[in-house]
Amino acid sequence: MEDFSQSGLKPDMRLQHRNKTDGPYQAVVIGVSAGGMEALSDLLSPLPDEFLWPIIIVQHMHPTQGDYLAELLCRRCAVRAKEADDKEKIRPGWIYLAPPNYHLLIERDQTFSLSVDEKVNFARPSIDVLFESAVDAYGSGLIGIILTGANHDGAYGLHLIKQCGG
Repeated sequence: MEDFSQSGLKPDMRLQHRNKTDGPYQAVVIGVSAGGMEALSDLLSPLPDEFLWPIIIVQHMHPTQGDYLAELLCRRCAVRAKEADDKEKIRPGWIYLAPPNYHLLIERDQTFSLSVDEKVNFARPSIDVLFESAVDAYGSGLIGIILTGANHDGAYGLHLIKQCGG
């Protein structure tokens, strides 16, 4: 299996850092292809405004695309939505979106980091980059969802989430 690790550690070595939570889930990460906006909206629109966990999303999109997805989700969902900012603290009850042409990573202190590193699986933002960093931050307290896709971006990250108990 290929190692898409941003940290350079092999997956089996990384697992010793993963199981940070013994309790309930703490966050949701979602990967969606460029054509999956309706599926994303259908999934998120029924959620109540007091939804307990942060929802962090990577959608494949054109590099010059604006923040219309955040605006659309704000209109259709009770949960507040916004593009993630670099060094922003992740808060429960928010939907965070990767900005166009940036990888979205979650640091171990549960803040965001934005990167313009090379594309992973032909994508920036990459679903695998988000999922892998989210596992480092949340361990078994993470829920991972792949809604739509045209390539294997997200498959490795989802495997890591399952492997650590999420």
